[in-house]
Parts: sequence; structure tokens; C-alpha cells
Amino acid sequence: MIKLNSILIVNDDGIDAVGMKSMIKIAQTICEDVWVVAPTHEQSGVSRAVSVHNPIYVERRAEKRFAIDGTPADCVIMAIEVLMNDKPDLILSGVNRGHNAADFLHISGTVGGAGMGSTYHIPSMALSLMGNIRNRSLPLEWEMVEHFAPELIEKLFNMSLDAQSIQNLNFPNCSIDNVKGIKVCEHGKRQEPFIIVDKRENLRGSDYYWINFKGIDENPQINAELASLQDNYITVTAVTQNLTNFAMNDDIKNQL
Repeated sequence: MIKLNSILIVNDDGIDAVGMKSMIKIAQTICEDVWVVAPTHEQSGVSRAVSVHNPIYVERRAEKRFAIDGTPADCVIMAIEVLMNDKPDLILSGVNRGHNAADFLHISGTVGGAGMGSTYHIPSMALSLMGNIRNRSLPLEWEMVEHFAPELIEKLFNMSLDAQSIQNLNFPNCSIDNVKGIKVCEHGKRQEPFIIVDKRENLRGSDYYWINFKGIDENPQINAELASLQDNYITVTAVTQNLTNFAMNDDIKNQL
């Protein structure tokens, strides 16, 4: 068993989010030295954006607890470059409210935070809990994540996996007793467009728009994350930074 000397926590829901409280509980279960560097406000959908056009302001909330006026990727950068004396052994991003599977992975600030950690060659994991993010009155099973996540994180960390990749962990929104197990899944794609653009008119008669997302995929890909999540499995997907489509590259080479 490899000892975890320090853990850095980031997220995209903001430092005061309920999921952050769960993430701290999980981290403290497996490590004594836990740092939190998280956005002051929600940063969902920003992927791995870095604030190169705006200054970064840091608010110290408590010992080893900092709120950053920026993105999850900014939080990782500030933690490693400015706030921490040494690099953390592990970066945990989340726990996000709502899954980050299929197409959501590409725009997720939660996954983006873990991705920035992998840029520093630090083992990084993104954690998300499936749920209806539009209806905040519906309860989410945070205790289930707190129950299963520590052992799963330790097992993955002790595998000494490629630190330039990340592990994307998604949890179904069900009770502890209803979790069927853990599945290692491929990264899937939704079968239909998932973007909603809602046109509205303000009181002065000018148009404006809200961009949002459709609900759950009714026909998820078999063997990918969404199908397993809907069947109450915890999913693990290793995500590499190498986005090369090797098969298509070969086709292009043959036809040029």
C-alpha cells in the first residue's frame, strides 16, 4: 500500500458546494494532509479553461483552504505554483453534482481540473454523482459516494497508473444497498444531440438565450458509462490526453 502524503481537492461547483463537503470527507479518510483550492463560484462547463485574460484573486478561508476567482484548471495551477510547498501525491476533482459521462466529459470543469493535474504528471481523478441538476430539491446520495469512493480511490492510486491520464469516476444516484458493483467502461457518446438553446425576450424587447442540456440519454451505448450508471453501477473510465484518432490518421495517410 502506497502512503498518500498529501491530497489536493478542486471542483467546478464551487468551494461551498455540498459535493465539496463529501470530497473532503473522502480525502480525509485516506490522507491526513488535505488541501482545498476551489472556485469561489460555480464553473460548470468550462472544461480545462485557463484565465489568461483576467487576474486571479485568492481568498484564504482557513488553513489549507483557498477560494480562487477562476476555473478548476486555475485552481490546480495556483495550488501547485503558488499555494502549496510541494506537489500533492493525488488530485481529486469533485464530487460533481451530475454525471460527467459521454459528451459531458469534454466540457466538464470537474474533468478539466483533473486533466490539468495530469498535465503536471500528478495522478488525478474526477468524481461525479449522477442526478438531476435542474431539480435541486431532489435528494442526491452523497453518503453512497462517501461509502464507496475511499477504497476505490486507494485501489486505483496503488496501481501506479500513467499519471498523464486521469480516471473518470461516475456514481449512480442510488442507495448503498442498491449499488450493483463497479464496472470499467469505455468513454461513450450520446446517441442524439444534447444541447438546448432557449430563446427569450427581456423587458426591453431584446432577444437573449440560455444554453442548457437535455436529460438522460434514453438509448445509451452498451458497454459505455451511461448504460452502466443507469443500471446502478459505479463506472471507472481511464481517459488519456492523447486525442489522436489513429484509424482516421491511417485513412488520411492512405488517401493523400
